[in-house]
Amino acid sequence: MRIDSLKSFFILCAIFLSWSVLASDTGLTGINGQTLRPPVDGNGLIGLEGSQALGGFYSGFFLDYARRPLSIVNPSRSNTVTDLSADRVMGSFQSAMRLTPFLSVGLNVPVLFYQGGTRCDTFNCSVLSSYSGSALGDVRLDLKFQILERIEDRLGVAVVFRNAFPTGSQKNFVGGGGEGSYETRLVLDKSFGHFYFVANTGYRTVNQTQVLGTLFDDEWTYGLGLSLSLPHDLKVMAEAEGSTGIDDFSVSHSPIEVRAGVSKKVKNHYTVSISTGTKLINAFGAPDARVALSVGANFGSSGKKGKVWAPKALVGTVYFRFDEFMFQPRHLKTLKSIADSWRRTHSKKAKSTSSIVISAGYADAMGDSHYNEGLAQKRADVVKQTLVKMGIPADEIHTESYGDHEARRVRRDFKDYWKDRRVDIYEEVK
Repeated sequence: MRIDSLKSFFILCAIFLSWSVLASDTGLTGINGQTLRPPVDGNGLIGLEGSQALGGFYSGFFLDYARRPLSIVNPSRSNTVTDLSADRVMGSFQSAMRLTPFLSVGLNVPVLFYQGGTRCDTFNCSVLSSYSGSALGDVRLDLKFQILERIEDRLGVAVVFRNAFPTGSQKNFVGGGGEGSYETRLVLDKSFGHFYFVANTGYRTVNQTQVLGTLFDDEWTYGLGLSLSLPHDLKVMAEAEGSTGIDDFSVSHSPIEVRAGVSKKVKNHYTVSISTGTKLINAFGAPDARVALSVGANFGSSGKKGKVWAPKALVGTVYFRFDEFMFQPRHLKTLKSIADSWRRTHSKKAKSTSSIVISAGYADAMGDSHYNEGLAQKRADVVKQTLVKMGIPADEIHTESYGDHEARRVRRDFKDYWKDRRVDIYEEVK
């Protein structure tokens, strides 16, 4: 199936799900049921956003089970704890695509497959009853603006705008009194060798809602996380994420959850991850336990099978250090030889067919694919700039980024990763 067909398929699925009305009423209208909101482009950690703009098109599915995620003190029943949601199974259908090199747009459709707990049968919740049901959530549209690209020693910076529209069968599924919710989130992240650190902070506006004497209004959101890249394309992750009511700084309205997980790349395009979490503070929205599974596919420009230009001859290779896009001075000799050869071939005296030079950048499998694609592109650009300074016209050099695809390494461990931190230079006859 072509990539364009995949894009259309996932977008149509998301729209269909958002307009469907085939769901039963859980009786929890107005309550924020989606306490874990994974990034729609698969970039970041479990629930925290990364700063890099999407490299192409991403689609995925996130499934999680939470135990007692919505428990609250009931003043009408001697301040006993009422489990508005005792058990919950929720899924999120996600898709995202790049609009410009620094802007991506994403769509998230949450689906409550099952929720069981206790609901109020009277105004003051003095009478309770058990229930179980399902619901379709509100479509969330995300816009990510990448301000600074995370590369080498530079901090990555992005701003993410999240807008949830009340389109599901249960209009107030994500809170906000039927008017949706809006969040602006600042994302900061940085790589240190095999480690990756990320911080999110933001402001979420919702329509004021009161549940059992607790007032829910605008929130300050925040989170910190880190990951470690391991051999065999594995990554371990840990994060803490929470929110606090702007007008109510009580513990009951400051849910903080800690999570840990592991992810693995499969056949370059695909990523599978499993994670678990628990509450750090006993608050409404922080579960006793959570288990989540996600599967995603990233079809970026580097995700193509085979080389676009089908080059005739590999004329040189330049290698780079880990997480760098400036090559070592010793490689200048290789590039000078390529430039000298090209000039001789294209001199006025030489009667040969003209050709183009192709600078193809690659990266190892450490880190996320979005970042690796950008790093590989910068490597290819640096080689091109050097060849231009050595006398090859800029319009005769084409660059291509393959990210962490088409690996040369034989073993999937650190010892062979240096082979993929490279730029291959090809010459093709026009």
